[in-house]
Amino acid sequence: MARKKSSKRRVAKSNVVEFGAPKGKAAAPDPEAARELLAEAFDARSERQAKRLVNKALALDPANVDARVMLADFEDDVEKRIALLEDAVASGRRVVESIDAPPGMLSLDMEARPFLRALYSLGTAFLVGARAADCLSTFEELLRLDERDGMGVRYELVALYLIADRLEDAKRLETRFAEDESAALSWARVLIYYRLRDFRTARKHLECAREANPYVEDGLGEPPFLSELSSDSEEDFHTAGEESEAEWILARQGMAWMFNPHVVGWLSGELDPDHADYVGPLNSLGNVADELYDDDLDDVL
Repeated sequence: MARKKSSKRRVAKSNVVEFGAPKGKAAAPDPEAARELLAEAFDARSERQAKRLVNKALALDPANVDARVMLADFEDDVEKRIALLEDAVASGRRVVESIDAPPGMLSLDMEARPFLRALYSLGTAFLVGARAADCLSTFEELLRLDERDGMGVRYELVALYLIADRLEDAKRLETRFAEDESAALSWARVLIYYRLRDFRTARKHLECAREANPYVEDGLGEPPFLSELSSDSEEDFHTAGEESEAEWILARQGMAWMFNPHVVGWLSGELDPDHADYVGPLNSLGNVADELYDDDLDDVL
């Protein structure tokens, strides 16, 4: 009898999957347990351990958007990462379809925030993958959904508008957030208003930009390293006014400044290009910047 009892125990054990659900029966989703596993994954000592915890969380709650985003972050190949993030965004859209939030205020609902984070991560992955048009449209959608811009997507968008020479869009964006005196927007404003030939306003913003972060100026005109862009919050960490913030800004705006060497040269001058005595860089070349954009930027977006 003892042998028979032991046999039954072995059979019963063989019918149990990892999370305790009998074979042939789907386990009921357990969102709370999944969130606890994700919290453990954030503090995991190794990527292998973190990945194992994230996969367990997804098994407990397949609709967990944050888990899908974390899984994508483990992927080094940018196109594979994009595919995983697109799945995460699609899963998030299904969640927010049932949310009744005021237009532009989706972030007020806690259940919608994972979807917004996934959308931000996807936009960043598009940028790293040199898919600028997809990146721009993704960030524009995110700003429509969250008009307060709690994630700071305006800093990404203003750089993209400058690279694409969409100066009026860039101006509307910075005006919309006129109270934002951050270094990122301050340096963007300098380039916006110079290119619009509003030199007085450009110089006013130059003073603010230098005060907000003087280190940015040292890197203007240098080739940016877009590959350093990341959706990882730790890698994106920076301190206002410090070199880390300057590197973060230059990774986004650097290309726009590189396309405008005459503006970089103007920074050290005392006179504005509309002054009779101005003999600064490229002044006699007229609309050289406009011609540069017309000829060379069609492939950027």
